[in-house]
Amino acid sequence: MMKSPKWPQNKYYGKTKEEILAMWDANRDSAAKAGTIMHYQIECFMNLGQFIPEIKDPTMGQLMEYFQSNPQCLNIEPCIEWDYFVKFVNDHANFVPYRTEWTVFHEDVKLSGSIDMVFYDPEDKNKLLIYDWKRSKEIVKISNWNKCSHKQEISHLPDTNYWHYCLQLNTYKKIIEEKYNKKITNMYLVCIHPDNKRNNYEKIKVAELQDELVDLFKTL
Repeated sequence: MMKSPKWPQNKYYGKTKEEILAMWDANRDSAAKAGTIMHYQIECFMNLGQFIPEIKDPTMGQLMEYFQSNPQCLNIEPCIEWDYFVKFVNDHANFVPYRTEWTVFHEDVKLSGSIDMVFYDPEDKNKLLIYDWKRSKEIVKISNWNKCSHKQEISHLPDTNYWHYCLQLNTYKKIIEEKYNKKITNMYLVCIHPDNKRNNYEKIKVAELQDELVDLFKTL
């Protein structure tokens, strides 16, 4: 980086390697902390239904109405991430939360995981939707270096964060459908980052990889 002819224009110009590494460490720790806070605030919001016993299975719109009437019920620090999340709620006001931070297990292959958010499918309450909150600035689908997984069963998948997340959520889907007798109709990533290019949340549909999961489970 420092040997590049464009180094004088770099934002790190004038700093030592040690100072740059320290800045990277600080940014990483700050991002991790912000992501943890964001997940916790969303989880608390989604569980506000326990304070509205008169409404069975409240929608997100009803949860937001309750929160706006009782802002003291959640300790929310004003921030861009929360503003983006509120937009998500308003755009999906009819969604009904099913579970938050749902820990699922597959005893046969000794796999477990914790799912950020599961909603009832608005079109069929007997089915579910998986949503995953990501405080990522960018979700990358294509590898600039054509790098793919080294594992034979998924060697056709690019080695990028999008496909990593797809494998993660498809694993949850397979566990739920095989061990919890529930049908998952769709899976989505919801990116909430203060510096994203859209100045809003970004909802990204997750690719179906159940065939790949069948092959992967055989290796476990």
